Amino acid sequence: MKLEQITNRQVTMLFSLHHLGSAFLLLPGSLATTAKQDAWISISFSLFFALFLLLLHILLSKKMQNRSLTSYILFLFGRPLGRFIIFIYIICYPLLISMTVLRDLGDFLGNAYLTVTPPEAFYFIFLVCVYYAIRSGLSTIGRLAELLFFIVVLLFAIGYIPLLFDFELANLQPIFDQGLKPVIAGSFTLLSFPYFENIFILQLKDRFKHPDRWIKVWLKSTVISGFMFFLVTLLSIGVLSEAITANLRYPSVFVVRTISIANFFERFEVLVAVFWYITIFFRISLLTYISLDGLRVSLHLHKPQNMIIPLLFLILFGATIIWKDVSSLIEILSFWPFYAMVFGIVFPIILVIGGYIRKEPRKSTSRSESI
Repeated sequence: MKLEQITNRQVTMLFSLHHLGSAFLLLPGSLATTAKQDAWISISFSLFFALFLLLLHILLSKKMQNRSLTSYILFLFGRPLGRFIIFIYIICYPLLISMTVLRDLGDFLGNAYLTVTPPEAFYFIFLVCVYYAIRSGLSTIGRLAELLFFIVVLLFAIGYIPLLFDFELANLQPIFDQGLKPVIAGSFTLLSFPYFENIFILQLKDRFKHPDRWIKVWLKSTVISGFMFFLVTLLSIGVLSEAITANLRYPSVFVVRTISIANFFERFEVLVAVFWYITIFFRISLLTYISLDGLRVSLHLHKPQNMIIPLLFLILFGATIIWKDVSSLIEILSFWPFYAMVFGIVFPIILVIGGYIRKEPRKSTSRSESI
Protein backbone atom coordinates (compact mmCIF):
# COMPACT_ATOMS: atom_id res chain seq x y z
CA MET A 1 0.00 0.00 0.00
CA LYS A 2 1.05 3.61 -0.58
CA LEU A 3 3.27 5.10 2.10
CA GLU A 4 1.65 8.12 3.76
CA GLN A 5 3.75 11.21 4.29
CA ILE A 6 3.54 13.79 7.07
CA THR A 7 5.63 16.95 7.37
CA ASN A 8 7.96 17.43 10.31
CA ARG A 9 6.03 20.56 11.30
CA GLN A 10 2.79 18.58 11.46
CA VAL A 11 4.25 15.72 13.45
CA THR A 12 5.83 18.19 15.91
CA MET A 13 2.43 19.72 16.59
CA LEU A 14 0.79 16.30 16.67
CA PHE A 15 3.15 14.96 19.33
CA SER A 16 2.91 18.19 21.32
CA LEU A 17 -0.86 17.73 21.51
CA HIS A 18 -0.36 14.03 22.20
CA HIS A 19 1.82 14.83 25.22
CA LEU A 20 -0.74 17.26 26.66
CA GLY A 21 -3.68 14.84 26.57
CA SER A 22 -4.55 13.34 30.00
CA ALA A 23 -1.36 14.53 31.71
CA PHE A 24 -2.42 18.16 31.53
CA LEU A 25 -5.31 17.60 33.94
CA LEU A 26 -3.72 15.02 36.22
CA LEU A 27 -0.06 16.05 36.35
CA PRO A 28 -0.15 19.12 38.67
CA GLY A 29 -1.96 17.21 41.41
CA SER A 30 0.24 14.14 41.04
CA LEU A 31 3.44 16.17 41.16
CA ALA A 32 2.25 18.26 44.11
CA THR A 33 1.53 15.06 46.03
CA THR A 34 5.11 13.89 45.51
CA ALA A 35 7.24 17.04 45.36
CA LYS A 36 4.95 19.46 47.27
CA GLN A 37 5.68 23.12 46.45
CA ASP A 38 8.71 22.04 44.39
CA ALA A 39 6.54 20.32 41.79
CA TRP A 40 7.39 22.96 39.20
CA ILE A 41 11.10 22.16 39.69
CA SER A 42 10.35 18.49 38.99
CA ILE A 43 9.26 19.44 35.49
CA SER A 44 12.59 21.20 34.88
CA PHE A 45 14.40 18.06 36.02
CA SER A 46 12.19 15.94 33.77
CA LEU A 47 13.14 17.93 30.69
CA PHE A 48 16.81 17.57 31.65
CA PHE A 49 16.53 13.80 32.15
CA ALA A 50 14.65 13.58 28.86
CA LEU A 51 17.91 14.46 27.10
CA PHE A 52 19.37 11.13 28.24
CA LEU A 53 16.28 9.43 26.87
CA LEU A 54 16.91 11.22 23.57
CA LEU A 55 20.47 9.84 23.49
CA LEU A 56 19.04 6.34 23.82
CA HIS A 57 16.62 6.99 20.97
CA ILE A 58 19.46 8.35 18.83
CA LEU A 59 21.42 5.13 19.33
CA LEU A 60 18.34 3.13 18.46
CA SER A 61 17.64 5.25 15.38
CA LYS A 62 21.17 4.66 14.08
CA LYS A 63 20.66 0.92 14.35
CA MET A 64 17.24 1.16 12.69
CA GLN A 65 18.63 3.12 9.71
CA ASN A 66 15.72 3.63 7.26
CA ARG A 67 13.41 1.14 8.96
CA SER A 68 10.40 1.80 11.12
CA LEU A 69 10.47 0.44 14.67
CA THR A 70 8.29 -2.55 13.76
CA SER A 71 10.41 -3.40 10.71
CA TYR A 72 13.52 -3.23 12.86
CA ILE A 73 12.03 -5.65 15.40
CA LEU A 74 11.31 -8.09 12.55
CA PHE A 75 14.89 -7.67 11.35
CA LEU A 76 16.33 -8.38 14.82
CA PHE A 77 14.21 -11.34 15.88
CA GLY A 78 12.95 -12.82 12.62
CA ARG A 79 9.35 -12.91 11.47
CA PRO A 80 7.68 -15.45 13.84
CA LEU A 81 9.25 -14.18 17.07
CA GLY A 82 9.35 -10.58 15.88
CA ARG A 83 5.63 -10.52 15.12
CA PHE A 84 4.87 -11.97 18.54
CA ILE A 85 7.05 -9.30 20.25
CA ILE A 86 5.34 -6.53 18.27
CA PHE A 87 1.91 -7.91 19.24
CA ILE A 88 2.78 -7.96 22.96
CA TYR A 89 4.34 -4.49 22.72
CA ILE A 90 1.25 -3.01 21.03
CA ILE A 91 -1.26 -4.62 23.41
CA CYS A 92 0.67 -3.79 26.57
CA TYR A 93 1.71 -0.23 25.76
CA PRO A 94 0.01 2.01 23.15
CA LEU A 95 -3.29 0.12 23.21
CA LEU A 96 -3.36 0.01 27.01
CA ILE A 97 -2.57 3.73 27.19
CA SER A 98 -5.44 4.51 24.81
CA MET A 99 -7.82 2.68 27.16
CA THR A 100 -6.61 4.72 30.15
CA VAL A 101 -6.91 7.97 28.19
CA LEU A 102 -10.48 7.21 27.16
CA ARG A 103 -11.32 6.34 30.76
CA ASP A 104 -9.79 9.66 31.90
CA LEU A 105 -12.15 11.40 29.50
CA GLY A 106 -15.13 9.47 30.88
CA ASP A 107 -14.20 10.18 34.51
CA PHE A 108 -13.75 13.88 33.85
CA LEU A 109 -17.03 14.32 31.99
CA GLY A 110 -18.88 12.14 34.48
CA ASN A 111 -17.60 14.07 37.49
CA ALA A 112 -17.63 17.60 36.11
CA TYR A 113 -20.44 17.93 33.58
CA LEU A 114 -22.51 14.91 32.48
CA THR A 115 -23.05 13.37 35.88
CA VAL A 116 -26.15 11.32 34.96
CA THR A 117 -25.06 10.26 31.46
CA PRO A 118 -23.65 6.72 31.11
CA PRO A 119 -19.94 7.02 30.24
CA GLU A 120 -20.36 4.53 27.40
CA ALA A 121 -22.44 7.15 25.56
CA PHE A 122 -19.68 9.74 25.23
CA TYR A 123 -17.08 6.98 24.79
CA PHE A 124 -18.95 5.90 21.68
CA ILE A 125 -19.45 9.44 20.33
CA PHE A 126 -15.79 10.29 20.86
CA LEU A 127 -14.57 7.09 19.19
CA VAL A 128 -16.73 7.82 16.14
CA CYS A 129 -14.60 10.94 15.62
CA VAL A 130 -11.45 8.91 16.15
CA TYR A 131 -12.67 6.36 13.59
CA TYR A 132 -13.03 8.97 10.88
CA ALA A 133 -9.61 10.41 11.73
CA ILE A 134 -7.90 7.01 11.50
CA ARG A 135 -9.84 6.13 8.36
CA SER A 136 -8.70 9.38 6.73
CA GLY A 137 -5.05 8.57 7.40
CA LEU A 138 -2.02 9.95 9.18
CA SER A 139 -1.53 12.85 6.76
CA THR A 140 -5.07 14.07 7.46
CA ILE A 141 -4.52 13.83 11.23
CA GLY A 142 -1.29 15.79 10.77
CA ARG A 143 -3.01 18.57 8.82
CA LEU A 144 -5.74 18.78 11.43
CA ALA A 145 -3.13 19.02 14.20
CA GLU A 146 -1.44 21.83 12.28
CA LEU A 147 -4.76 23.66 12.11
CA LEU A 148 -5.87 23.20 15.74
CA PHE A 149 -2.50 23.58 17.42
CA PHE A 150 -2.66 27.37 17.44
CA ILE A 151 -6.23 27.28 18.75
CA VAL A 152 -5.00 25.14 21.64
CA VAL A 153 -2.19 27.60 22.39
CA LEU A 154 -4.69 30.50 22.29
CA LEU A 155 -7.07 28.72 24.68
CA PHE A 156 -4.16 28.00 27.01
CA ALA A 157 -3.10 31.65 27.01
CA ILE A 158 -6.62 32.98 27.61
CA GLY A 159 -7.27 30.46 30.38
CA TYR A 160 -4.05 30.81 32.38
CA ILE A 161 -2.50 34.25 31.82
CA PRO A 162 -5.18 35.92 34.04
CA LEU A 163 -3.97 33.74 36.93
CA LEU A 164 -0.82 35.83 37.12
CA PHE A 165 -2.83 38.51 38.97
CA ASP A 166 -3.59 36.06 41.82
CA PHE A 167 -0.16 34.43 41.91
CA GLU A 168 1.51 34.37 45.35
CA LEU A 169 5.24 33.70 45.42
CA ALA A 170 5.02 32.62 49.07
CA ASN A 171 3.17 29.46 47.97
CA LEU A 172 6.38 28.25 46.28
CA GLN A 173 8.49 28.61 49.42
CA PRO A 174 10.52 27.18 51.00
CA ILE A 175 12.32 25.71 47.98
CA PHE A 176 13.72 22.19 48.44
CA ASP A 177 12.08 22.00 51.87
CA GLN A 178 11.74 18.22 51.54
CA GLY A 179 15.13 17.76 49.89
CA LEU A 180 16.04 16.65 46.39
CA LYS A 181 14.58 13.13 46.52
CA PRO A 182 10.86 14.08 46.14
CA VAL A 183 11.74 16.42 43.26
CA ILE A 184 13.54 13.64 41.36
CA ALA A 185 10.69 11.22 42.11
CA GLY A 186 8.23 13.74 40.68
CA SER A 187 10.35 14.20 37.56
CA PHE A 188 10.24 10.46 36.97
CA THR A 189 6.44 10.65 37.01
CA LEU A 190 6.46 13.11 34.12
CA LEU A 191 9.03 11.08 32.21
CA SER A 192 6.86 7.99 32.41
CA PHE A 193 3.72 9.93 31.51
CA PRO A 194 4.12 10.95 28.71
CA TYR A 195 7.78 11.28 27.62
CA PHE A 196 8.63 7.58 27.55
CA GLU A 197 6.07 7.47 24.75
CA ASN A 198 8.45 9.43 22.51
CA ILE A 199 9.59 6.07 21.21
CA PHE A 200 6.46 6.26 19.04
CA ILE A 201 8.26 8.93 17.02
CA LEU A 202 10.66 6.23 15.88
CA GLN A 203 7.74 4.04 14.84
CA LEU A 204 6.54 6.81 12.52
CA LYS A 205 9.96 8.09 11.49
CA ASP A 206 9.78 6.47 8.05
CA ARG A 207 6.56 8.43 7.37
CA PHE A 208 8.29 11.83 7.75
CA LYS A 209 9.05 13.81 4.62
CA HIS A 210 12.46 14.49 6.19
CA PRO A 211 13.21 11.42 8.38
CA ASP A 212 16.74 12.62 9.12
CA ARG A 213 15.29 15.57 11.08
CA TRP A 214 13.31 13.49 13.57
CA ILE A 215 15.50 14.72 16.45
CA LYS A 216 14.14 18.25 15.95
CA VAL A 217 10.61 16.83 16.13
CA TRP A 218 11.50 15.02 19.35
CA LEU A 219 13.02 18.11 20.96
CA LYS A 220 10.46 20.68 19.83
CA SER A 221 7.41 18.63 20.85
CA THR A 222 8.96 17.85 24.25
CA VAL A 223 9.92 21.46 24.94
CA ILE A 224 6.51 22.83 23.86
CA SER A 225 4.52 20.45 26.03
CA GLY A 226 7.07 20.69 28.86
CA PHE A 227 6.75 24.48 28.91
CA MET A 228 2.96 24.21 29.17
CA PHE A 229 3.25 21.61 31.95
CA PHE A 230 5.68 23.92 33.74
CA LEU A 231 3.36 26.93 33.54
CA VAL A 232 0.17 25.15 34.60
CA THR A 233 1.91 23.48 37.56
CA LEU A 234 3.62 26.70 38.63
CA LEU A 235 0.37 28.68 38.40
CA SER A 236 -1.69 25.99 40.15
CA ILE A 237 0.64 25.92 43.15
CA GLY A 238 1.18 29.69 43.13
CA VAL A 239 -2.55 30.42 43.18
CA LEU A 240 -3.98 27.48 45.16
CA SER A 241 -0.94 26.36 47.26
CA GLU A 242 0.57 22.90 47.13
CA ALA A 243 -1.77 21.46 49.78
CA ILE A 244 -4.92 22.28 47.80
CA THR A 245 -3.34 21.30 44.47
CA ALA A 246 -2.32 17.89 45.84
CA ASN A 247 -5.85 17.20 47.12
CA LEU A 248 -7.57 18.01 43.83
CA ARG A 249 -7.98 15.47 41.06
CA TYR A 250 -8.11 18.13 38.34
CA PRO A 251 -6.28 21.18 39.75
CA SER A 252 -5.57 22.65 36.31
CA VAL A 253 -9.35 23.00 35.81
CA PHE A 254 -10.21 24.08 39.34
CA VAL A 255 -7.60 26.85 39.38
CA VAL A 256 -9.18 28.71 36.45
CA ARG A 257 -12.50 28.72 38.31
CA THR A 258 -10.93 31.26 40.65
CA ILE A 259 -10.67 33.81 37.82
CA SER A 260 -13.19 36.63 38.09
CA ILE A 261 -12.56 39.86 36.22
CA ALA A 262 -14.94 42.66 37.24
CA ASN A 263 -17.44 39.98 38.29
CA PHE A 264 -18.19 39.53 34.60
CA PHE A 265 -15.47 37.46 32.93
CA GLU A 266 -15.74 34.10 34.69
CA ARG A 267 -16.13 30.35 34.04
CA PHE A 268 -12.80 30.10 32.24
CA GLU A 269 -12.75 26.35 32.93
CA VAL A 270 -14.88 25.87 29.82
CA LEU A 271 -11.92 27.02 27.74
CA VAL A 272 -9.66 24.53 29.53
CA ALA A 273 -12.18 21.76 28.90
CA VAL A 274 -12.21 22.52 25.16
CA PHE A 275 -8.41 22.67 25.22
CA TRP A 276 -8.29 19.24 26.84
CA TYR A 277 -10.88 17.65 24.53
CA ILE A 278 -8.79 18.63 21.52
CA THR A 279 -5.58 17.21 22.99
CA ILE A 280 -7.36 14.02 24.10
CA PHE A 281 -8.69 13.53 20.57
CA PHE A 282 -5.19 13.69 19.08
CA ARG A 283 -3.75 11.51 21.82
CA ILE A 284 -6.27 8.71 21.31
CA SER A 285 -6.09 9.06 17.52
CA LEU A 286 -2.30 8.77 17.48
CA LEU A 287 -2.26 5.86 19.94
CA THR A 288 -4.92 4.04 17.92
CA TYR A 289 -3.06 4.65 14.67
CA ILE A 290 0.18 3.32 16.17
CA SER A 291 -1.65 0.29 17.59
CA LEU A 292 -3.28 -0.43 14.23
CA ASP A 293 0.03 -0.07 12.41
CA GLY A 294 1.70 -2.49 14.83
CA LEU A 295 -1.11 -5.02 14.52
CA ARG A 296 -0.89 -4.72 10.73
CA VAL A 297 2.70 -5.92 10.88
CA SER A 298 2.17 -8.43 13.69
CA LEU A 299 -0.91 -10.11 12.22
CA HIS A 300 0.20 -9.60 8.60
CA LEU A 301 -2.98 -7.75 7.65
CA HIS A 302 -3.50 -6.90 3.99
CA LYS A 303 -6.44 -4.57 4.75
CA PRO A 304 -5.76 -3.03 8.18
CA GLN A 305 -8.71 -0.64 7.71
CA ASN A 306 -10.99 -3.56 8.51
CA MET A 307 -9.46 -3.73 11.98
CA ILE A 308 -10.28 -0.13 12.96
CA ILE A 309 -13.80 -0.78 14.29
CA PRO A 310 -12.89 -3.97 16.26
CA LEU A 311 -9.89 -2.14 17.71
CA LEU A 312 -12.00 0.82 18.81
CA PHE A 313 -14.55 -1.49 20.44
CA LEU A 314 -11.70 -3.17 22.27
CA ILE A 315 -10.52 0.24 23.52
CA LEU A 316 -14.08 1.10 24.60
CA PHE A 317 -14.45 -2.18 26.50
CA GLY A 318 -11.04 -1.78 28.13
CA ALA A 319 -11.87 1.76 29.24
CA THR A 320 -14.93 0.54 31.15
CA ILE A 321 -13.05 -2.11 33.18
CA ILE A 322 -9.50 -0.80 33.54
CA TRP A 323 -10.17 0.55 37.05
CA LYS A 324 -13.19 0.54 39.36
CA ASP A 325 -12.84 3.77 41.32
CA VAL A 326 -10.42 6.51 42.34
CA SER A 327 -8.63 4.31 44.86
CA SER A 328 -7.91 1.78 42.12
CA LEU A 329 -6.61 4.59 39.92
CA ILE A 330 -4.26 5.80 42.67
CA GLU A 331 -2.92 2.26 43.03
CA ILE A 332 -2.32 2.02 39.28
CA LEU A 333 -0.56 5.39 39.19
CA SER A 334 1.79 4.26 41.97
CA PHE A 335 3.34 1.50 39.85
CA TRP A 336 2.76 2.94 36.37
CA PRO A 337 6.18 4.69 36.19
CA PHE A 338 7.91 1.35 36.69
CA TYR A 339 5.63 -0.34 34.16
CA ALA A 340 6.24 2.42 31.60
CA MET A 341 9.99 2.18 32.19
CA VAL A 342 9.94 -1.36 30.76
CA PHE A 343 8.74 -0.02 27.39
CA GLY A 344 10.36 3.41 27.58
CA ILE A 345 13.87 2.43 28.71
CA VAL A 346 14.41 -1.34 29.00
CA PHE A 347 12.85 -2.25 25.65
CA PRO A 348 14.85 0.35 23.63
CA ILE A 349 18.07 -0.76 25.37
CA ILE A 350 17.37 -4.36 24.35
CA LEU A 351 16.80 -3.23 20.76
CA VAL A 352 20.05 -1.26 20.75
CA ILE A 353 22.02 -4.19 22.14
CA GLY A 354 20.35 -6.47 19.60
CA GLY A 355 21.48 -4.09 16.85
CA TYR A 356 25.11 -4.57 17.88
CA ILE A 357 24.72 -8.34 17.90
CA ARG A 358 22.70 -8.73 14.70
CA LYS A 359 24.77 -8.27 11.58
CA GLU A 360 23.49 -5.78 9.04
CA PRO A 361 22.84 -7.11 5.51
CA ARG A 362 24.37 -5.32 2.55
CA LYS A 363 21.12 -3.62 1.57
CA SER A 364 18.87 -1.96 4.13
CA THR A 365 15.31 -3.11 4.51
CA SER A 366 12.88 -0.89 2.62
CA ARG A 367 10.39 1.27 4.39
CA SER A 368 7.35 -0.38 5.85
CA GLU A 369 3.93 0.15 4.35
CA SER A 370 1.55 2.56 5.90
CA ILE A 371 -2.02 2.02 6.87
